[in-house]
Amino acid sequence: MIARGNVDEAKRYLATLGWRSSRNIADRCWKDIKKPLKPLQREMEEGYIRNLILLKPSKRCHINDMTNLCKKCYHFKQLLKFLLYI
Repeated sequence: MIARGNVDEAKRYLATLGWRSSRNIADRCWKDIKKPLKPLQREMEEGYIRNLILLKPSKRCHINDMTNLCKKCYHFKQLLKFLLYI
């Protein structure tokens, strides 16, 4: 969702996973999603990078530290994690 530009919908969905209080559910979902994606060859679409740039937080966030999350960088890092995987 977020890679294709449905940012608001993706943010609402990720909020239902309760990532602000605990990342356990969101992390488990990511592991479950990776399994069926692994055998698929995915092309990097131009829009994916554009959406990543649009979500990029301010320089105050620790962009390179994937374990340090806040409400400003969480969605950016989730998309980055997906793009690095494909």
